Parts: sequence; C-alpha cells; structure tokens
Amino acid sequence: MRKERLTILLTPKEKRGVIAAAARSGVSAGEWVRQSILPGAARPAAPTREEIRALKGRAESALAGLARANEKLDSAFAEIAATKRHFARRRRPRP
Repeated sequence: MRKERLTILLTPKEKRGVIAAAARSGVSAGEWVRQSILPGAARPAAPTREEIRALKGRAESALAGLARANEKLDSAFAEIAATKRHFARRRRPRP
C-alpha cells in the first residue's frame, strides 16, 4: 500500500502534458508518473496500427451518425418554427 507522498513542481505546460499523456494511456496522472519513473512498473503497450485503424473507423462512424442526428435536429427545429408561426397567425385579432 502506498503511504508516501512526493511533491514536484511543474510549469503549467508540463502539467498539461502529463495530464494529456496520462489520459492517452488511460491512467491517472500519478500512475502515469509512477510508470514513467519506477523501474519495472507496468506500462501500457502503445496501440497497434490495427487498433488505431479500428478506432479511426469507429470515430468516423460516430461522426457520420452525429451528422445525421444534426440533420434530423435541424429538420425538427424547422418544423417547430413553422408550427409556432402557424399558431402565432391564428392568435392575431381579426378585424
């Protein structure tokens, strides 16, 4: 069980770099630092080209789905606006 604490000072840019690297590795910033400096610490393997290709495909699929969802939302908002105009015209007092 870890009981000891070590405090290090970083520039804001260095801290952002550590946090970004940890996020890419899927671990906390503290775990990323431990893995980086301790001999024998478990280090996640870099993703293979095939894994990167698969993730890229998933991202592209998600973006395509997002585009379709945005089109549906645009259509729904246009229909709502038309409905509001319709009822606004009906509320106008007649001479």
